[in-house]
Amino acid sequence: MPSEPTILAERFARRVRAELERRAEAGRPLSINRLADFAGLGRGYLSELLRLDKQPTLRTVEKIATALEMDPR
Repeated sequence: MPSEPTILAERFARRVRAELERRAEAGRPLSINRLADFAGLGRGYLSELLRLDKQPTLRTVEKIATALEMDPR
């Protein structure tokens, strides 16, 4: 049985989705595939993180935040 997502995982996933939406609205869309490439992650794994099917490690949070040039907090 999968564990429930943590509040921090939920908050981070929400922030990443909001950042992707913000970029799209600004005319600078970034696909999940491109974000996964920039972060050095698999596309499927990144999708699972954003759907809260998986829990990210701190290193993974750092990779995604760096790829998006955002503060991971």
